[in-house]
Amino acid sequence: MEVAGHTKFWTRIAWAVAVTAGLVTGIVISGLLQPAISYHVSPNGSLVPGYLTYRCPEHMTTGEHANAEVAIDQELEYALKALSPQKNAQTGSNHISLSPVMEVTLTSGDFDIVANSSPQQRVGDKATNNATKWSWEIAPKRSGTLNLHFAAKLIVDGVATDFAATRDVDVRVGIINATSTFIMAHPEFSLLTVVGGLGSGIWAWIKNKRKPLAGFGAWIKEKKNGKL
Repeated sequence: MEVAGHTKFWTRIAWAVAVTAGLVTGIVISGLLQPAISYHVSPNGSLVPGYLTYRCPEHMTTGEHANAEVAIDQELEYALKALSPQKNAQTGSNHISLSPVMEVTLTSGDFDIVANSSPQQRVGDKATNNATKWSWEIAPKRSGTLNLHFAAKLIVDGVATDFAATRDVDVRVGIINATSTFIMAHPEFSLLTVVGGLGSGIWAWIKNKRKPLAGFGAWIKEKKNGKL
């Protein structure tokens, strides 16, 4: 009876250990099989919020080139730091939702625009001090109050616009650009200017030749003519 009691006791211990081990194994396997939560999706399935910052000129002159930039990050501080320093610039920020891939575009009928980066870029999986950045070189086509149109799109099961903004840029006429534009539009005036300048120079030279020499110059001339 004593042996049977000991056997029964150890059998229960072994059973308890086996059950505990099974539970632990199940928890571990469940954790491994559970899909990782993306930085861009919160536990409830919604997109994680972030920040879009932009910087573009506030004032320009015709003939001038400048940069317009956009940066996106989870942290506003990093999105602002990613923008390059710029004089006479206007800077803004917007709270937006982030997707793993985002598309940012800059359009305008008032500016010539050259993109320095791809429209679609991957946004970082976590907040870093390297925000995703877009950049364009812009040049105004004319003077006046001109417009730049920024747009950011989420790339999640299709495309949906998440942010759009229009910014005004005050463009004034540059002196050099205005002069060159006038000459190109009126080449006859530039020809008259050149001819007039040459004529004035020749007439001044003739007048100087006719003036009587004085001082040392007059003495040399008289000596040459045998008067001295």
